[in-house]
Amino acid sequence: MAVTAINTPQIRDSAITAQKIADSTITAKKILNGTISGDKLASSAITATQLADSSVITKKLADSAVTAKKIADSTISGKKLADSNIAGKKLLNGAVITIKIADSNVTAAKLEDSAVTAKKMADSTISSKKLADSAVTAKKIADSTVTAKKITDSTVTAKKLADSTITNRKLADSNIAGKKLLNGAVITIKIADSNVTTAKLDDSAVTAKKIADSTITAKKLLDSVITGKKIADLTIEGRKVADSTLSGTKLLNSTVTTKKLVDSAITSKKLADSAVTSRKVSPSGLTLKKLRVTGNATFLGTTTFIGATNLIVTDPLIEVGHYPTGVTGVSAIAPYSGMEVDRGSGTNAAIVWEEATNKWLVNDGTGLKEIQLVGGSGFTFVDNEVKAVLGASKITTFQLAQNPNPDSSLKLYFNGQRWRAGAGNDYTLTNSTVTMLAATLTSADVILSDYRY
Repeated sequence: MAVTAINTPQIRDSAITAQKIADSTITAKKILNGTISGDKLASSAITATQLADSSVITKKLADSAVTAKKIADSTISGKKLADSNIAGKKLLNGAVITIKIADSNVTAAKLEDSAVTAKKMADSTISSKKLADSAVTAKKIADSTVTAKKITDSTVTAKKLADSTITNRKLADSNIAGKKLLNGAVITIKIADSNVTTAKLDDSAVTAKKIADSTITAKKLLDSVITGKKIADLTIEGRKVADSTLSGTKLLNSTVTTKKLVDSAITSKKLADSAVTSRKVSPSGLTLKKLRVTGNATFLGTTTFIGATNLIVTDPLIEVGHYPTGVTGVSAIAPYSGMEVDRGSGTNAAIVWEEATNKWLVNDGTGLKEIQLVGGSGFTFVDNEVKAVLGASKITTFQLAQNPNPDSSLKLYFNGQRWRAGAGNDYTLTNSTVTMLAATLTSADVILSDYRY
C-alpha cells in the first residue's frame, strides 16, 4: 500500500485503536485541529515530552476535563502553560495535587485572578519556596480563603506580601496565630488601614517578637480592638508603639494591666492627649514610681498615705480642717484639728486646736494640756508662792494653789536653794501635788514656788 494511500473517508469511525498505532506515529501534522477530546485519551497518556511548549490553552480544555488521572506525575511545568490559561472552572476540585506539579513552576502569571480557592489547595501545600516574592496580591486570594491550616508555620514573610495586601475580607476570623508569622513579618505597609479587628487575632497571638518596631499606629487599629486576651504578657514595650498612638478609643476599658507592660514602656510621647481616663485603668493595674502634678490635685477617701522619709512643702501655709460647704467650725467635723505624731507603742504626741474652747492644746504623752500664750487671755504667772509648816508637824507632800502648766514652768526653792524636778532628783509634780524626795518639810523650813497656769 502506498505511504499516503489512507485518508479520512476511508477510515471507519472508532476503527483506530491503540493496538493499530505504532509508537511515536502520531505527530502534530497527523491530527486535525479540535480532534482530541478528554475521552480519546488513555489515563496518563499525555506526558511533558508529548506537549509542545505553551500548547495547552483555555480553549483546548473542556470544563473539568483535566483530572489527576489524566496528568502524569511532574508533567506540568511552567513552559507547558500559556500565561493566565488555567481558570478555576477547568479543574475538578482536588485535581491538582502536589505530585502533579514540578517544583517552582506555578507563578503568578500562570494563574487567573481568584483562580486559587481554598478547595483547590491541599492543606499545608504552600511554603515559601513555592511563592515568588510579592506574588501573592489581594486579587490572587479569594475572600476568606487563607486559614491557619493552609499556611505552613513561619511561611509568610514580609517579602512574600505585596504592600497593603492583607485586608479584612482576605482573612478567616481567628486564623492568624503567632507561630504562622516570622518574627517582624508584619510591618505597617503590609496592612491596609483599619483592617486588624479582634476577630482576626487568636488569643495571645500578638507578642513583642511578632511586631516590627514602631509598626502599631492609630490608623491600623479599629476603635476598642485591643483586649487583654489578645495581648501576651509583657508584650507592649515603648519601641513597638508609634508616638501618640494610644488614645482612649483604641483600648477597651480596663484592658491594659501591669502584666501586659514591659517596665517603663509607656512614655508621655506614646499617649495621645487625654487618653488615660479613670475607666481605662484597671483597679490594681496602675503603679507609679514618680508622680508630678502640675495642677490642682483632689484626693478622695478617709486616709491618704504618703510613704516619704522627708516631706518637703514649699507652700508657707498648710490648712487643715477645711470646712465643707455649709459647715461652720472644726467642731462640726471633729473636736480637734492639728498635728499628731505617731510614737509607735507610746502615746501619740500632738499639738491641736480645740474649737469649742478656742484654745491650743498640747499632748506630750500624758494627756492634753492648754498652751499658755504669753500676753494671751487666761495666762497667769505665780511668783513666790510660800509653803510653810507650823508647830512640830513634818510633811513630805504639799499642794500648790494651781496646777502648773506646763509642769516645767514650776521653779521650787527649798530654804533658798533651787530644787531639781523628777524621779531620782529632789521632788516630783503630779498636777498640783508636790512630793518631796530630798528632805522633810518642818516649821524651820520655807519653800517658795514660781510657775504659770
